[in-house]
Amino acid sequence: MAKRSIPKRFHLKDPELAKAVAAALADCKEVKAHQRLLAVRMAASGQFTAQQIAEQLGISRRRLFDWIKMLKAGGLPGLLACDHGGGATPGSPAQFARSFRRLAGRAVETRRGGATLATPAP
Repeated sequence: MAKRSIPKRFHLKDPELAKAVAAALADCKEVKAHQRLLAVRMAASGQFTAQQIAEQLGISRRRLFDWIKMLKAGGLPGLLACDHGGGATPGSPAQFARSFRRLAGRAVETRRGGATLATPAP
């Protein structure tokens, strides 16, 4: 019979940091920063495994550990000031609206042979 191991609960073991995270979380308005703070708060509670935290927030365990490393290296400012981590660089709402209008301006014309993409008029 194979011995089943119980997953370790993740804990930061720093009560002062946990208090600072809770205070920052209450005032946070930015979605990405809120996600990072929530992950750290869950880790600080010691009630969850790293896998449970990652699954709950829709991130990878690697990302969670990267955030913890940034927190330990630079404190809360280091965690919250980190750059965008991948994919397309997020733009302003105005940039998004311009891109959307540009792409929506392209009409799909259906022809007997299939669909073709028409380019917008200049």
